[in-house]
Amino acid sequence: MVAAVLLSERLRQSANPDLAVGPAASAPVTPDEPPVSAPVTPIVSPKVGQPKPFAVFQDQFQDGSAGPKMVALPAGDFQMGSPETEPERNPNEQQHQVRIAKPFAIGQTEVTFDDYDRFAKATKRDLPQASWGRKDQPVISVSWDDATAYAAWLAGQTGKAYRLPTEAEWEYAARAGTTRPFFTGDCISTKQANYNGTVDYNNCGAKTGVYTAKTLPVGSFEANGWGLYDMAGNVWEWTCSAYAAFYDGKEQVCTRNNDAKPGPARVIRGGSWLPWPAGVRSAYRFWLSPSTRVDNLGFRLAQDL
Repeated sequence: MVAAVLLSERLRQSANPDLAVGPAASAPVTPDEPPVSAPVTPIVSPKVGQPKPFAVFQDQFQDGSAGPKMVALPAGDFQMGSPETEPERNPNEQQHQVRIAKPFAIGQTEVTFDDYDRFAKATKRDLPQASWGRKDQPVISVSWDDATAYAAWLAGQTGKAYRLPTEAEWEYAARAGTTRPFFTGDCISTKQANYNGTVDYNNCGAKTGVYTAKTLPVGSFEANGWGLYDMAGNVWEWTCSAYAAFYDGKEQVCTRNNDAKPGPARVIRGGSWLPWPAGVRSAYRFWLSPSTRVDNLGFRLAQDL
């Protein structure tokens, strides 16, 4: 399965060299400055009873048990994509201003096997294959259809508007107010994220020699500035947005469920444990058919507030 994923990415990259992720013969950079992670000034006031920005909350199931942990994020503006000066950027990362018009919540972690298996058993769906254990490992081998079905089931159980995040919401959350290639700054380390550390990024020291070649339990690394875990590496994460090679507004909306088969490719974000450091940059984007199930692909929830 892993070989199939790697082959698929290599085929895509060989067909379009501009999308290849690999080492660049760039000059050394100056030492990192601390990443900027300032709170966003809300452009919409929270509703009465709405969680305060950056608060962690859990909705209750009908039986009184707690649902997945969510983090409330404020509305705000940010620069999506990467500047032309960013090392190893791809041409599908055109930088542009995006407004997140309404507050929303996003999963504090990726959805775990514990989370998903509860849904699968309740709805008599097949349990997804687990290559490295279940419990607090991120769920893998789930399609876009599986992920949206889980969100719809969770909405029915809690009475809350769960869904997948749009591509724009995902990057907004991943950046957490930062503007550098990584939420950690100009470089990243395998002590900060689960990626393939056998290759460097812009001679910054991201090559540590560490390559787990598997998922790790969610929350294994320090959170970003907004309290979100594993936004770089570990597993690719489905978004609800259709892919467009040049940003055209699709990144800010969810595609309709009835577009799923065959439907356009869906954007995936986060980079997983498989890519080199350039592939876990905040702006890096990839795409897959909504029916795809592979062992480095999972998802994270969003919720309308």
